[in-house]
Amino acid sequence: MKLAKPALAVAFGAAATVWTIADARAAGFELRENSAIGTGESYAGAVSGNYDLSTIYNNPAGMTAFTGIMQGGGATLIDPSGHLSNVQGHNIYGTSLSNSDDRDPTQAKVIPSAYMLWAPNQDWRLGLALTVPFGLITSYSGTEAVRYQALESEIESLDINPNIAYKANDWLSVGGGFTVEKVKAKLTNALDIGGIVGSTLDSLFHTTTNGPALSQTADGRSDVVGTSYGVGYNFGVELTPWGPDTTIGVAYRSSVHQKLQGRADFTVPSTYAALIAATGELQKTNATADLTLPGNAWIGITHHFTDRFAVDASYQYTQWSSFKTLEVDFENPKQAPVIDPENYRDASFVSIGANYAFTDRLTVRAGTAFDQTPVQSRYRDFRLPDGNRYWLSTGATYQLTSNVAISGAYAHLFFDSATVKQTDINPIYDTVSATSNVDADLVSVSATIKF
Repeated sequence: MKLAKPALAVAFGAAATVWTIADARAAGFELRENSAIGTGESYAGAVSGNYDLSTIYNNPAGMTAFTGIMQGGGATLIDPSGHLSNVQGHNIYGTSLSNSDDRDPTQAKVIPSAYMLWAPNQDWRLGLALTVPFGLITSYSGTEAVRYQALESEIESLDINPNIAYKANDWLSVGGGFTVEKVKAKLTNALDIGGIVGSTLDSLFHTTTNGPALSQTADGRSDVVGTSYGVGYNFGVELTPWGPDTTIGVAYRSSVHQKLQGRADFTVPSTYAALIAATGELQKTNATADLTLPGNAWIGITHHFTDRFAVDASYQYTQWSSFKTLEVDFENPKQAPVIDPENYRDASFVSIGANYAFTDRLTVRAGTAFDQTPVQSRYRDFRLPDGNRYWLSTGATYQLTSNVAISGAYAHLFFDSATVKQTDINPIYDTVSATSNVDADLVSVSATIKF
């Protein structure tokens, strides 16, 4: 007995999305959190302020503002809270999807970062940044209506980014480097095995009884995991054309192409295991997927009105429109490739912030930002029911000694509510609609040491 080809998508159509999605506190699935000082100002001074060693990653030209040998590191706790409302779901037969659990699908996560800088002479700087620029962890229960679209989604990247900078003269610095990026991903979703088998029996025997009767009576599970390494580059420029009180920073980070390789594993109810095994489908197999993580351009300006008071503003443009489709290929010849439309659009991030030094030891700061989602409404899904974000943040730095500084920050993110209507592409065509409501708290800490 042969399962209909669309049945493949119940295992892989939704599963393919894991290669592409990360819940994060930057729009889309980017993580911007690489600095407590940056969090405190909503990253308004990230490419022009030169406030800490995160400039190694954000704009390497800013390394020329530091001297000697320095190390820094920190962590940001991302604590989102969310829920789905107005959940409605049904399959192709009009039967409502059971929904006995509506738990918060978001989960807290700690995002680390670390930096090292060396100034071998007056003009040259060497730096290394270790960051996590993409990441996701969400989880729905196996009794929610969205289970056929998503159960668990987890993705995490690690960037190793060495950089070099050169101070050309009193008003111009340039810098650049390359990135080695590792991505690992995991996705699970439920499979309506009973409905798939019932639909296949109906098509073979020209009946309309098995599909409705068997749908939702025997769920299976799909697990997809994979890893990949990719390489990209970045460069930046800093200018002080009107004197040292005003700094203009421009930075560009390239896209990184990833070729994920991993496994697709399946759990099938024992009642139908022999039947499905005979088709050769829904069997353990290797899987690959191409993913291009987007490049971005960032421009910022910092102006010191006095020795103690400065204002920062920045604009970042992320090239999400390159992410249109995702194709997942399988080693098992019985499994047809799955092409999943994403159709992201380019997105903008705009922020403004300020800082004031109360004393030689204590500096306080605050900021606000608008973070546009790249997700278009008609393609929004439950793995990333993303909406525009609005930042409010505050923080402080305290100079413990002449060589040691510690920083802390807090930010709250408000999300636009997002409507999702998603149909999976299997013979049961389970369709779920809901409204996603999310907000998030960020708590950042960091320390910098000069040797």
